[in-house]
Amino acid sequence: MRQVPYGVKKKKQTVLWELRHPAQTQPSWLLGTMHVRDNRAFRLEKRVRELLESCTAFAAEYHLEAGARLFDPRAFSLPEGKRLQDFIPPRKYQKLRRILLKAFQLDLDLYNRTLPIFIVHELSNRVLKEDRAWPLDEFLWNLARSLGKEMLGIETPEEQLEILSKVPLEYQLRELLHIGRHVKKFRHNLHHLAEVYVEGDLARLHKMARKSAGALRKTLLLERNYIMSRRIERLIAERSVFIAVGVGHLSGGKGILRLLKKKGVQVRPVPMNLAEPPTTPP
Repeated sequence: MRQVPYGVKKKKQTVLWELRHPAQTQPSWLLGTMHVRDNRAFRLEKRVRELLESCTAFAAEYHLEAGARLFDPRAFSLPEGKRLQDFIPPRKYQKLRRILLKAFQLDLDLYNRTLPIFIVHELSNRVLKEDRAWPLDEFLWNLARSLGKEMLGIETPEEQLEILSKVPLEYQLRELLHIGRHVKKFRHNLHHLAEVYVEGDLARLHKMARKSAGALRKTLLLERNYIMSRRIERLIAERSVFIAVGVGHLSGGKGILRLLKKKGVQVRPVPMNLAEPPTTPP
């Protein structure tokens, strides 16, 4: 029998949670998101809009506008003067290029100075549908901005770059090469992830996030969970906030939900209405 993480009951599977801080009379809300444009990720759009309108502030993982101003394009690139061909043997590189071109219409030569982690991200985007103009997290940011909400970031752009710098290049290269060897499995896993997200199954989402992070679980998930839970607790003590963070951070023994509860915050699942289709984008 698969173990259900803390705070998740089978009948209450959801990626949307109500947060009540003892110092604040108004509730805050926490939504686990995916960085995708696939319509399946927008199932809760109507409910989320209603809750966002009731809050005074919106908080993403980091302040997107500040990040856009501060991010250096070099952060997305291989070390200066280096190309992918410098790290992958010629025959293996050409084989990988042919596979990615056929399977994803992505020419690796056009990305040969890009960090593999961002190439993998681009491949993911090409597998899932692009029903929306913006990924879910950016859509929520733009919606909150249009509603005149106070715009906040839980982490700083500098912290995001620091996290990126901790992902070894060797690890990134292995992930890219693995996709080249297992294209069908890569596609299946992404579509499966989208379906599990629609179901709001935090148990499986947590398991999938742990598996994806692998040896970097401490860096990519656990350490950030402690930081984000501390900052979320402070934010919701002062105001009503709608918070959107990657869904992989919510559940588990060291997930944000449990850490918030340890700080005295009441957490309550908001049931997902799976019968409600997402709003048709304009």
